[in-house]
Amino acid sequence: MPLKILTIEDDQAITTFLNLLLTIYEMQVLVANDGATGIQLARTESPDLILLDLMMPGMDGFEFLRD
Repeated sequence: MPLKILTIEDDQAITTFLNLLLTIYEMQVLVANDGATGIQLARTESPDLILLDLMMPGMDGFEFLRD
């Protein structure tokens, strides 16, 4: 069973790169472009790993960790 990775990143170029890299290694990639969507995906999908951008507009990575 592949690892399920949640990437929370507001920069589309970085999101695309991470998605490409992780799928090469046959990992299932979930993408959120903001903290609120990331929280929802983390709760519903139970990822094995979360790659989190700390500096995002709105809810930053530190606020995400507090929730």
